[in-house]
Amino acid sequence: MRLFVLAVTLTGCVVPIAIPPLRGEVGGATLIGQHTPALHVAGGASVASGTVNRDQKFDLGLGGFVDLTQRATSVRGIYVETSMFIDPGELSRTSVGLRGELRLADGLAGSGAKLRIDHEIFSSATKEFVTDDHCGTMVGRYHGTAAIGLYGEAGRVWQPDGVAAWMATAGITVRIPAALGIAVIIPGCK
Repeated sequence: MRLFVLAVTLTGCVVPIAIPPLRGEVGGATLIGQHTPALHVAGGASVASGTVNRDQKFDLGLGGFVDLTQRATSVRGIYVETSMFIDPGELSRTSVGLRGELRLADGLAGSGAKLRIDHEIFSSATKEFVTDDHCGTMVGRYHGTAAIGLYGEAGRVWQPDGVAAWMATAGITVRIPAALGIAVIIPGCK
């Protein structure tokens, strides 16, 4: 068995698994008065996704986003956000918060400041996971909160091209808890 473990390790088939606590979102966005609807996609690390405390009072997040318009143009960037849970329940909670954005396009930079409200159905857990089949095995532990919800946000953005406008966005959110583990995969196995 030790020889097998050594052989698998030396062939580069041991894969560490490290996933931070995440929150992602997808929705529709519009610049008021600009007639430019966009698909908004964002994701990043989130404090509330990494805790099992049902009475969590706040969330902090840092991540990236892209707004894709029908004209095949896009604005991408990074965001930082903070929010407070104002209506915590046993299985759902509501938060209000602020989001600041650095908006980038065509080598130019802009910014954004938005007010935000989220409502989500959630479940918190710490649990080990194990999978095993004839092609390998994976073991580890996840810790945090899984959730699905709805969000809406609005605020002022200063686009990279210099246009300033009010922006509104709405859509769905998903939370994924943190995970840490290891996978051992047998190459060429079918």
